[in-house]
Amino acid sequence: MILKLYLFINHCMLLCKLKTATLIFSDAYMLSMY
Repeated sequence: MILKLYLFINHCMLLCKLKTATLIFSDAYMLSMY
């Protein structure tokens, strides 16, 4: 049970990091276009 919770939190953290990285990347891409 605790292991599942840990994996779930780990998964969410990974997704959050991925989203943040994607946002930063897209922002840099938009800036480089101008």
